[in-house]
Amino acid sequence: MKNANLDAAVNLALDPNGLVKFGFNTTSPFKGTKAVLVAGDKIVSEQTVDIGPDKPYVKMINVPDGTQETSLKASRVASDGGTLGSYQPKERPRPEKLPDIVKAP
Repeated sequence: MKNANLDAAVNLALDPNGLVKFGFNTTSPFKGTKAVLVAGDKIVSEQTVDIGPDKPYVKMINVPDGTQETSLKASRVASDGGTLGSYQPKERPRPEKLPDIVKAP
């Protein structure tokens, strides 16, 4: 699970072979929800589904070679067009220098 609120949770993961696994689950039924996966500015998957606590949505899809995880965004969109939840990985800065190793007293 990468992001959650009181109504839903979303997961998104990219493996080294370019396979994305993304999904949603909700705490109550949502009919006619769109599950959308975007890579950069291109929609790579869009499907209208019914999601509920007993009916999570999970999909695996290959994305083009070189796709960066931070360019992916999974969204759950209501039938009226409003976003009900989404997740997009963020670039994590790496420290220039790691702290010294802790030594026992």
